[in-house]
Amino acid sequence: MQAAATHAPPDSADELGEPVPKVPNSPSSAFACLSLDDDDDYDDGDCNDSSQRPTGTSQHMGGNASKAAEVASATRLVEALDAARKRPKPLIRSTGHRVQGPRDEQHHLLSWKTSEFAYRKSSTTGSDLPTLARGLFTERLLTRDGSVQHRVAVRGYDKFFNLAEMPWTRPEAIRAYTVPPYILTFKENGCIIFIAALSDHQLVVTSKHSTGALDGVAVTHAQKGEEWLDVHLARAAKTREQLARELWQRNETAVFELCDDSFEEHVLEYPAEKSGLHLHGLNANSATFRTRPMDEVDAFAREWGFIPTRYIEVASLAELHELTDRIGMSGSWEGEPIEGFVIRTRMPSTDPAGQSSGGASTEAESSSAGSTRAPVSPPYAPGQTWFYKVKFDEPYLMYRDWRELTRKMLSQKAAWEKTVHARGGGGSGANTIPGATGPATVDEPISSPAEPATTEATSSAAADADADADTGEAKVSKSQLKREKKKLEREKREAEAKQRAAAIQAGIAPPEPPQARSKRPETLIFIQWCYDRLYGANGVKARPDLFATFGEGKGIIALRNTFLDYLKAAEGQQKLAALGGGGGDGSNGAAVEAAAAEDTRPFTKTLITPIAVPGCGKTVLAVALSELFGFAHVQSDDFKGKKGFLASVDKELQAHDVVFADKNNHLFQQRDELIELMQKRSDPNQVVKPPSKKKKGKGGGEDEASAAPPAIPRIRTVAVAWQLDALPLNALHRICSDRILARGDNHQTLRADTTGAAGTRDHETFDETIWLGVDEGLEASLRRIVKGLCPMLGLPMPDDARIEAALAKAVEYKPAVKRETKSEKKSAGGAGDKDAVEGTGGAEAEAGAVAKAGSGGGGGVKVRYYGIAVELDLHAVLGKLFDEGQSSDASSEAIASGREFFHQLRQEKRITLRPHITLVHSAAVAKEQESQSITNPEAAETKDAPAKQAEDVAGATARWERYADLCRPSNDVVEFDMVLDRLIWDGRVMALSVRDVSSASVPDFEAVQGGRGGQGQGRWRPHVTVGTAAQDIRPVEANRALMEAEDGKQGVFQIPIGQGGTGVRAKGRLQGMNH
Repeated sequence: MQAAATHAPPDSADELGEPVPKVPNSPSSAFACLSLDDDDDYDDGDCNDSSQRPTGTSQHMGGNASKAAEVASATRLVEALDAARKRPKPLIRSTGHRVQGPRDEQHHLLSWKTSEFAYRKSSTTGSDLPTLARGLFTERLLTRDGSVQHRVAVRGYDKFFNLAEMPWTRPEAIRAYTVPPYILTFKENGCIIFIAALSDHQLVVTSKHSTGALDGVAVTHAQKGEEWLDVHLARAAKTREQLARELWQRNETAVFELCDDSFEEHVLEYPAEKSGLHLHGLNANSATFRTRPMDEVDAFAREWGFIPTRYIEVASLAELHELTDRIGMSGSWEGEPIEGFVIRTRMPSTDPAGQSSGGASTEAESSSAGSTRAPVSPPYAPGQTWFYKVKFDEPYLMYRDWRELTRKMLSQKAAWEKTVHARGGGGSGANTIPGATGPATVDEPISSPAEPATTEATSSAAADADADADTGEAKVSKSQLKREKKKLEREKREAEAKQRAAAIQAGIAPPEPPQARSKRPETLIFIQWCYDRLYGANGVKARPDLFATFGEGKGIIALRNTFLDYLKAAEGQQKLAALGGGGGDGSNGAAVEAAAAEDTRPFTKTLITPIAVPGCGKTVLAVALSELFGFAHVQSDDFKGKKGFLASVDKELQAHDVVFADKNNHLFQQRDELIELMQKRSDPNQVVKPPSKKKKGKGGGEDEASAAPPAIPRIRTVAVAWQLDALPLNALHRICSDRILARGDNHQTLRADTTGAAGTRDHETFDETIWLGVDEGLEASLRRIVKGLCPMLGLPMPDDARIEAALAKAVEYKPAVKRETKSEKKSAGGAGDKDAVEGTGGAEAEAGAVAKAGSGGGGGVKVRYYGIAVELDLHAVLGKLFDEGQSSDASSEAIASGREFFHQLRQEKRITLRPHITLVHSAAVAKEQESQSITNPEAAETKDAPAKQAEDVAGATARWERYADLCRPSNDVVEFDMVLDRLIWDGRVMALSVRDVSSASVPDFEAVQGGRGGQGQGRWRPHVTVGTAAQDIRPVEANRALMEAEDGKQGVFQIPIGQGGTGVRAKGRLQGMNH
């Protein structure tokens, strides 16, 4: 065994040099802060001393043409970064670092940090975002002629995104813009560390944006990386100087993941033998992203004593999807939980024909072409390597949720304790608060509503009513009494909630537990478990020791493991069972999933599960498949409750090999119920009772032949999923409602409510997934499903004639069961009993409008206004405007202001999902009728209804009646064309102005509405509200902003949109609306 080399302590300046305090972003040139000296010109003063001059000029500036080209490219990049950082509200900032070398030379580095949201705002690089590099340090070089140039000293990866997170990581883009092989590197759960050479004898170790010590931080990530560097080099009997020479000659940065739970815990646990620096990349120090193949990275790690990063190579996308879907079921590899994979691929050598490159087309253009959106190209050159990632929900994301929820509870507790101290309440409250209802004594009384009637009193009243009923004196029905009891209980809960809210606001009671985005049973139990141990509860003592080091990044895993032990115990199992969970190890029944993953039996049954909204065509496709192959078809609308539907699916699977579970299944809970049922029925370890013995005839005597228990099937689950997010919401509504109308009465219940659609989750536990487009025809969808199912099930492919015949029969299908909706029952004089329509399980709730929303006919949702539902993807249109700068007439100040406000709206989810143009509002009708009913003709123009509103009020009743008539179910739908020409905003509201509104169905529209919308096109000035800055800002403010923009008011911006500022054409449909 070779002796380990001896090294100086990590904090010495022996080889890495001693960094000095950083110089942050300054208003002057970024180049000035590179010197970190009083004089920022290296050619003057002390900088003429070679010891003060930046090094590296000769080695990286020689006559080699490729090196010279690299330096020229890096210099252009730094110039672009410097220009970007000097913008009024820069997306990029810089920090200077001076690193002292072992031979008295100094290296002046500049680290570049980009705001996280900036990576998402653009699908290409440009003046605002010159590079996608995440972790970039540059060094200033001097040449013999005195000119300043730059080199890339440390280079991280380009920012990469989750599958489907960006337009160019959506499945259709992955198919178009990747080539095999696909390299899946295991995503280690730590922090990034870069190691590069500043010369042929000196290394620099950095984190993403920093190096060396930081004020107020005991040990930085970079310093911990240095410590581990020595450990690994010692194991390989290597020195820092040797590694510096190797990386200098390569001109590369070694990219590591630092995993050390003794230093900083993350989400996943790392034992001592896996702690250290995991090498996962060797990147060229160049402006453009280039990285070594993984086999070379693996060999380098082994040679230099680092931990190699695990990776898998697959030859096709199909193999990639199969692997990630299978591992995603449990979120583990060989029993070890993993965060996910980084998938390394390459661009094709030529751009796929007909695909967009570098940006998404506007939705209006997409709609007008009558086709789906073209795949968007990643911002890379042909043949260039690029990455995307796949993260697993279980258990990684759940564990991460637990960590963030704990941090939130600790923050809330600290704020509450501060309030208690300010009120003179004394200690922390963890030991003085016996439960979640506040201290036993309080300093200030709080007002509370009158105590409502108690449940006991209600129960007593019920008993008295029953007694009276026996004597024939009852005046109140039992159902009435039940309703009254529920009402009293609700009032009591509301009163208690108000009282508690007041106590929390006053600092008397601790804050409520946080609401989790995930409704998983384990997460809900975890929140209450932590809350009880933070504040104490009945029978639970406060445990501050569990959280003592959480804020320092320590104790995260210990806390989680303590909870998982609790979850496995009897009490935890009872709570899990009460919430419908299972497999109390905190991994969504990971034991069951692990058993399923190890199940090598062939599939014997198949369940087909659509994921859709009403109108996608799932029932037509189910009937066609049944006609083609004899599949069983279970339709949820045949049942009043979910139990009946699930029981029927279960029963049909016993009699058939393939069952189509015809339900929207657009809610996660619905899919989980089906998956759990299939897992339960497929479990090879379940105990199956043999069939019961039967008696022979009247003579008695039992059949002694013991029947064998039935074989346990292995059930394949196949999702047929419609891409619901591929179209604007209004376009989705139009397509689906048209299909529902085309079916007429051939449906148990007609609804078109998509507000509850939850989409799909990555890596759901389906064995296979077949994707369909909402806007493709039924025949195309049927062929796609048949093409996916036949090889899977070993079925012969039917010919065109059989497919067409099956589809024709399916289109004519009439359900065996017909049920009335609530509105139908009400119109027929029925009571509309709540229980009579619960068969939809909430997925097709009666709260949704009938297919032709807001028709103005009987039943349905009350119409608040009539408008045009505009088929427009605001994210795509405005993203393209700001990312590509389409508007050449706009000033840079206006573009910067609009971009900032748009990003704010997008980040805070304030952009409307249903863009529309209001034609007439019920409030205007009411005002007009009010003004006509009083003697003062100017009453309609109050201070709340200025002149502009008064114009809108005039003729409102006539317009309302006209549009209500056009929206009647007996009439054809009314479609509109329009042009969106300008974007207006003022910091409170953002809107699009509209012109050239017309409809072939309403030839007198201009006379009815008072214009066509644009300036000079009449008094009607419509708009589409993009979003408002806050909940309390009403969208109607867009009217004001539009008028002020046209009047040239200061502080209100407007810019033309569309190619060359000519506007964007869009389509829309007349609808009665209530949202």
